[in-house]
Amino acid sequence: MRPPAPSASRKAATTATLPASFEGWTTSPAPSASATQIDSARATLQTAIYQGPAGAGTRIITLVSTEDRGYAASQLRLLVGPTLHGLSTCGTLAQIDNSVSCVVEMDDGLLQVTGTGTDVATLAAFANDLYASLG
Repeated sequence: MRPPAPSASRKAATTATLPASFEGWTTSPAPSASATQIDSARATLQTAIYQGPAGAGTRIITLVSTEDRGYAASQLRLLVGPTLHGLSTCGTLAQIDNSVSCVVEMDDGLLQVTGTGTDVATLAAFANDLYASLG
């Protein structure tokens, strides 16, 4: 069975690369892709902890490309009180105090941005802008 054709409205995670810095948030070293498996499906994972401007905290950003078409849905189910903000579905994470997480579904995976000490609208705007910047 062939995977679904790419959506014209969603970017492909397989060709996207997380930047070393974005909107004043930086990580070092620059994120690189690593092959892994999610259950029995092949996947490529890029993840990094970004430091913000003084006092802004940290954000964990993960870009996942996977053959597992249910992976994004499983991540969305972890959000408590999910709401749609542009392309991002955002909510809190029950297992992390004071957290906000936003998931942007991609054609073959997802972009997830998680932060603490921020509000949903701010994190959603950041996630949507980051998604728009991905090649």
